[in-house]
Amino acid sequence: MTMINLDKVGQKLAKLKQERRKVDQKLRILQGRHRAQFNKQESKKRYVVGETVLEAAKRNPTIQAWLTNLLNGALHLDGERELFGLPNVESSQTTIASPPVGAPVTLPVPNHTDKPPSS
Repeated sequence: MTMINLDKVGQKLAKLKQERRKVDQKLRILQGRHRAQFNKQESKKRYVVGETVLEAAKRNPTIQAWLTNLLNGALHLDGERELFGLPNVESSQTTIASPPVGAPVTLPVPNHTDKPPSS
């Protein structure tokens, strides 16, 4: 190759690298948007499932007992446990026994007047 051809190749290479940087930047932006949409959908699913289970627990003692046991085993932070009227982690080393079917069970259900705005 002559010197002129090397210059053209170098210029073309530099141009392609610049185009690649632009494409990579667009890709990062699109990936960020996709991740944000996915997270928004997942949050909405969690909210809907949570609302559904909490409403069912209000009406059905068996579901309420199941939810209490589930939360007792799953929640480890005292602040989270307090939301559902569960004892602190240190004082809850045993699981809460399920009451007999039909026995009244109370599970504090948060007031949902401060619902997040729907999108």
